[in-house]
Order: sequence, then structure tokens, then C-alpha cells
Amino acid sequence: MPLKHAATRLDVGGKLLTNLLMETLSYKEVNLKGELFIVQQIKEACSFVSQNFNKDLEIAKENGHTKEFVLPDFKTVK
Repeated sequence: MPLKHAATRLDVGGKLLTNLLMETLSYKEVNLKGELFIVQQIKEACSFVSQNFNKDLEIAKENGHTKEFVLPDFKTVK
């Protein structure tokens, strides 16, 4: 039986993450405001759900885990 008083729902989903990624990329790299489809492709190609967060975090720290994505105008975003 679930404990309803002990559970909390967080309204974090795909659209919120896409908007956050769009804002972050537009601030750091290139202006992608209004390019929702491209940012959505980047999110889907470069993100994943971790089954073991601490292990994946350590691997990312050791390897400098970055991915590159080529935009339609041939600029590269890391």
C-alpha cells in the first residue's frame, strides 16, 4: 500500500528540460531561442536516464564526458 503522505510529485518533464537546455545553450554557445525542434533533437540524442547516478557521475568526471552536436548551419555545440 503506497504512503501518500510520504510521496511528492515533481512536475519535471520533457518540455521543462527542453526549455532549460534551450536557455542554457543560448546563453553559452549560440542563440537557439525559437529553434525548439533542434533543441529537442539535441536533448533526445545527448541525454539519458541514469540507473546508477553516482557511478555515471564518476565516469563523467574521469572521462570528461562531453558530446558534440552539429547544427544545421554546421556550427558545433558541445
